[in-house]
Amino acid sequence: MSVHFTTPSVDQLTAAYGPLRTIQHFATTPRGLITRWKRVDIDEQHRQVYGLALWGGRLLRQSIVKGRPLTALTISVIEYTDPVGGHARYAVEHWSLKGKRVVDHAVRAIADAEYERQVRAELVDPTLPTFPVRIAGGLATFYDATDVI
Repeated sequence: MSVHFTTPSVDQLTAAYGPLRTIQHFATTPRGLITRWKRVDIDEQHRQVYGLALWGGRLLRQSIVKGRPLTALTISVIEYTDPVGGHARYAVEHWSLKGKRVVDHAVRAIADAEYERQVRAELVDPTLPTFPVRIAGGLATFYDATDVI
């Protein structure tokens, strides 16, 4: 006898609890300079305040692809206090040498589901050029560190 657990998808969860909110989104040059900001779901004047709130947040989960000499890509779940609303929120931060996108939600299960979706999606369609051998071994060889099985 075997037991199989299924978890709801991001689409199923957001249909029940509301959509994810984009709080940061920008592209960068190879040297890390921001080239353009993209549309977000918060007021523009709050952009930097949310960035500071994320820096002060608590890291809950993270997947990393190391580069040389620096980290090339991270996908993280961060618990932080919304600087406008004052309540806890859960952000999924996808950062790479090409840019950054942060989405958040008040329900941690939705952030966890989105995190796992992004970790798996990065393996299928990598943001950065990578060696085929990294992809061939699945999540275990693609990421230098991950908590997604």
